[in-house]
Amino acid sequence: MTDWLKILSISLVISAAGSSSAVAFDPSASEPVTSDVVRNSGGKISAAEMAAASEVGHQVAEWLGPMAPVALSPFFGIACLSGLAMWGGDLLPESNPLVGPDSPLAQPALFWTVCVLTLATSLPRFTKVSKPVAQALDHVEAYAGIITLIAVRVMAGATETPETEVAVSQAGIFSFSAEVLLTLAMIVNVIVIHAVRYFFEFLVWITPIPFLDACFEVANKAACAGLLALYAWSPMLAALVNLAMFATCLLVFRWIHRRVRFYRTMAIDPLLSFLFPNRAVPTRSELVVFPTEAFGPFAAHARCTLSATASGWTLKQQRLLRSPLELYVDSAECQPEILRNLLTNTVNFHAPDTEPCSFSRRYNAHLDQLAERLNVSLAAGDAGNSGICAEFA
Repeated sequence: MTDWLKILSISLVISAAGSSSAVAFDPSASEPVTSDVVRNSGGKISAAEMAAASEVGHQVAEWLGPMAPVALSPFFGIACLSGLAMWGGDLLPESNPLVGPDSPLAQPALFWTVCVLTLATSLPRFTKVSKPVAQALDHVEAYAGIITLIAVRVMAGATETPETEVAVSQAGIFSFSAEVLLTLAMIVNVIVIHAVRYFFEFLVWITPIPFLDACFEVANKAACAGLLALYAWSPMLAALVNLAMFATCLLVFRWIHRRVRFYRTMAIDPLLSFLFPNRAVPTRSELVVFPTEAFGPFAAHARCTLSATASGWTLKQQRLLRSPLELYVDSAECQPEILRNLLTNTVNFHAPDTEPCSFSRRYNAHLDQLAERLNVSLAAGDAGNSGICAEFA
């Protein structure tokens, strides 16, 4: 989750800097400073407030409506939005900040650039041999899509007049403008849906059906184009569809996030070691591992660090804003062993109440050095007869 937090922090800073609607909190004031639109001393909803609420609803729909298709295919989604902004003509409302004629996306250079990037990231997904390259670049594509949307949001927000800007939420000593809150919603939306899409894409890759990868990619692009066509017709309806997709994906996000991190590590680590041979040489007495089944305090496929100590080994799982989970394995109770598999490797502890832990093939060229640093034994030969699906189950 660390990588996503970095991009989230950067994007929020950019959004806050570009927002002209941010309101500072004055500790000496008797109430938070708000706009005249949301202040209502009479306790009744006025016509002006109803109009303002309707305007806010339209703005939210216009910005959140295309988030689901962009999450499914960031470069292709942005290319479609750019094309709609340039050639939508009278079919689209001029006031729409994403597909209107004044949209920052209405740039031929941007359109052709993202078209080229779409081809570069989509074509490798059609075969199982080249798909690991596309999956290695998938994270970069998601980052680029989020940053592009945030930049468009800031550029579009800079053209808005102060009268149209509403909503300030007060939380303790902090104040958040509607600009920042909407930006946060956009980022979280893309992250959650994109992670779920990547999970299913990886399952398709390890399924031994030759043309299934190409079918999945075509279906993904078709769904993206269809959702954007719905957005062009009705942003509000597209926003409701996006909300339904987001809520569904959010229910399984934690479970899927653990597996997506596991899959990415197994797929990307060997590729990076091939490109940068220095990464294949172990330099520390620790190793990133993933329990194949839940045991102790760890969930299945949780990212853990296995470290050698003077009298055994320690498994540690870092957690966001919470103390890490730890488990100590005494060397007097077991002698861990490293086993080679087809696409992953395994550490077997051979101790009570433990399960095997998978790790990537990053150090396969120097497994003997890794075993020595971790003070574990290295099994002779390969134990890779369980099959790809079993390794990634």
